[in-house]
Amino acid sequence: MPFNFFNKNKKEEEEISYDPLNISVFDLQEGFVFEYDLREWLVEEAYDYDWGSEHFTREYKVTDGTETYFLSVDGGDETEVALFKKIRLGEIDEDIASVIQKEEMPPQTITFNKITFYRENETPGFYRESGENSVWEELISWDYYDEKEAFVIEIEQWGERKYEAAFGKILQEREISNILAGKLS
Repeated sequence: MPFNFFNKNKKEEEEISYDPLNISVFDLQEGFVFEYDLREWLVEEAYDYDWGSEHFTREYKVTDGTETYFLSVDGGDETEVALFKKIRLGEIDEDIASVIQKEEMPPQTITFNKITFYRENETPGFYRESGENSVWEELISWDYYDEKEAFVIEIEQWGERKYEAAFGKILQEREISNILAGKLS
């Protein structure tokens, strides 16, 4: 029988870990497409974070063909979805790296785009590109929220003296819509 429509490829069945008729933001994978802010976004890469105590988050590098952002999805105690854009650490404060090295922690409050942000937590953890053969790297992350918790800034320390920062907007899960599996042609 050349065509066997009733016996699906078992490997294909095992790889699908989501309901194809009800894909949520928690099911995103590389190659998926979704809509946000009247634009179509492609998931280019996926990253895993392990914050200890069985707390894991996932981050996706996404593009609309013009801009690149990072979509963070945390399904922990309180679901949080945020869309981040990388920024230079010096955009927050040109001396912030020196403060972190001297105090071993960034300041309690920071200002960015005329908005005051308050440090909520310091979280050591591990990061890797999604995939079986990826190596975990250590990091420390500090999260800052504005007064209304509509915006967030993350400052990350990698190794002794490498720092990264990102500015993000907190999203409602429902703002990510029309999620489709597969790659664009």
